[in-house]
Amino acid sequence: MSEITFECPECKSPLTVDESGAGMMVDCPQCSKKIQIPKKTVLPPAAPAVSTSTQAQKPCPFCGEQILAAAKKCKNCGEMLDQPKQERTAQPAAAKVAAASDAGTKPNLPVFKNEPIMVLILGFITCGLYLIYWNIKMAEVLNAIAGRTVIAPVAAIISGCCAPVNVYYYYLAGSTLADLGKLIGKPEVKDKSTMLLLLGIFMPMVAAMIVQGHVNEVYEKKA
Repeated sequence: MSEITFECPECKSPLTVDESGAGMMVDCPQCSKKIQIPKKTVLPPAAPAVSTSTQAQKPCPFCGEQILAAAKKCKNCGEMLDQPKQERTAQPAAAKVAAASDAGTKPNLPVFKNEPIMVLILGFITCGLYLIYWNIKMAEVLNAIAGRTVIAPVAAIISGCCAPVNVYYYYLAGSTLADLGKLIGKPEVKDKSTMLLLLGIFMPMVAAMIVQGHVNEVYEKKA
């Protein structure tokens, strides 16, 4: 014989009895209340599905679109929401520059392209005064390539006015050669950092000419 399944109307406990007891008054084995056995199985109504439109939502901090408040990843822009801020920003800008190079593009660089030999000539005929201007403009380019401020504007100006400071300028410039080499597809360029340092002491115009030549390759790479 079949069975009847129902809930106790008092304590909501699930009960199953033989169908021969349909309509009878019995004591609930759980709460001991008098209940009547229904004539057929009575299932409790299913809980209504909660629409995502009625769930708590919040704007994505990256793209501004509405997402679930408990979401860990934005469905619109794909950003991870539960990742600490310092981890999201931990990727060095230099790595982004390298990624741009791998993709066949170049970062948004200030345009400062000159013939290397003209840098040398102008440096000599102006007795080094041209290097003040050149240091400032080249610092902007090298900082953009490195993705961070490597050469401060003040350092660029002072190094153009004070010969001994040239050493510090080309030391900083040499620290960007690894990023520059990746951008132009010549990783060996980073090996010239020591040479730049020595030229910065004795022949800063020549050091400037070398740096200008490699920077020009960035503009020419995907021109």
